[in-house]
Amino acid sequence: MSIKIVALLGSLRTESYTKKLLLYTQQLIQQNHKDVVLEIYDNIGLLPFVNEDLESDYYQNNKDVIRFKDTLRSAHGILFATPEYNFSVPGVLKNAIDIATRPYNDNVLVGKPFGIISSSPGVTGGIRSQMAIRNTMFAFGGFTTGYPEFILGGAYQAFTPEGTLKNEQSTQALNTYINNYTSLVRKNLQPVSKENTATDVEKKSKENKDQTN
Repeated sequence: MSIKIVALLGSLRTESYTKKLLLYTQQLIQQNHKDVVLEIYDNIGLLPFVNEDLESDYYQNNKDVIRFKDTLRSAHGILFATPEYNFSVPGVLKNAIDIATRPYNDNVLVGKPFGIISSSPGVTGGIRSQMAIRNTMFAFGGFTTGYPEFILGGAYQAFTPEGTLKNEQSTQALNTYINNYTSLVRKNLQPVSKENTATDVEKKSKENKDQTN
């Protein structure tokens, strides 16, 4: 069985360090995990801003929204690749996450293991952006590995001209994270369909909110 992981790239910049990191991650997966396909979805900038007044139209008629949600719906796992903007997740990626989770009963991220890789020119490597994504995903029962996610500091000098990581320890750490994450996805394989995107976790979350309001 082929395992499909969809990667969401949180940077729109052509020469993004995070894009280089994601492409290298894709290369390592192709080399070491023959049963896994990493599909990079790099058009989140085409999605409209979340607006509840308009969503009944764009969820049914906007081709970019329909393609985006169908792509995530068909995935067995979601990998976020993100830089860090102002100590947090880039707005374009947060908007994509919000589009994916609406409307109620069609949250296409529910039940899918998620992973995060990040980079930044600074020494923290985008860790605060990762925490913002974790908080958002945990809001509806998202789950990830019990290991630290992969962070890449000093990204401006981390890559060779060929797009590989210069530091062997960084490559080993990335491989270890890939192994842990793909193992999690394998253990949690489930049929992908529109009917199973709203799980009991999400329903119970809504029930709890209703009881407290």
